[in-house]
Amino acid sequence: MKHILILSLLSLCTLQAVAQRGYIRRSIEKNYEKEQGEEGAKKGNAWIDDHLLNVDVADSYTFPTYVKMHITNYKNGKVKNESDLQYYFNAPGTIVGFKATDDNKKKKDEQFIIYDYIKNAMIMLNEKDKTGMAMNLNAFRSQESIDRRNDQIKNGKQEKSSTKCKLTGKTKSIRGYSCSEYVCYDAENDTRIEAWVTSKISWSSQKMDARHPLWAYYKHNGYSGMMLEGHNYKGDELTSVIEVLDINQAANYKVNTKEYDFNNR
Repeated sequence: MKHILILSLLSLCTLQAVAQRGYIRRSIEKNYEKEQGEEGAKKGNAWIDDHLLNVDVADSYTFPTYVKMHITNYKNGKVKNESDLQYYFNAPGTIVGFKATDDNKKKKDEQFIIYDYIKNAMIMLNEKDKTGMAMNLNAFRSQESIDRRNDQIKNGKQEKSSTKCKLTGKTKSIRGYSCSEYVCYDAENDTRIEAWVTSKISWSSQKMDARHPLWAYYKHNGYSGMMLEGHNYKGDELTSVIEVLDINQAANYKVNTKEYDFNNR
């Protein structure tokens, strides 16, 4: 059941915060009621209040660096869709925020989503109507998983990966930054990425987890630095291209969460 709930919740990120709260509560109530009978809805509500929405949110967040990325997805050799992703972060990678724009959507999203890996919170802010919602990232994890992840972060360890990366020796300049090419192979999944990486931008994906939208592009731990361009392949078929369009390491973008109405705080 937890897998169903995860998919349901993560699919809500493009909705307004007020709608999210109501939909999440109804969805979880129905799932618990289906699995556990009449008492299920009560248990579902208790889990929401005690686990999912039991999260601390900082009064403000400051992001020193801003990056704009363009992503093109392919299917059978043709462009499937394109989107722009604006994201903001601090060098340790403990706080990452993003805004996404899908060119295929008529209505553009107005949400700013923050992943606070210090407080284990995902915070969704609707910048137009100033409403917000925060969810505990540990709500779906077992205590064993939480302890293992905390140990990895504390001791600088990383999850074992089947991906192996190596330098090709090629270099080029992207957006004024000197980059080196890495090729990363994942034999288990028959995938590879040809990544152009700069060491001039401090960035760590160690604290990032699979719930973050950038995970697919930064999960590889075989290179050090920020990827500015990448070509992803499944077998010999191109699946996506990532291009960084803009970088500002002095953005110092600040978000004041006190300006938002959080019904769950």
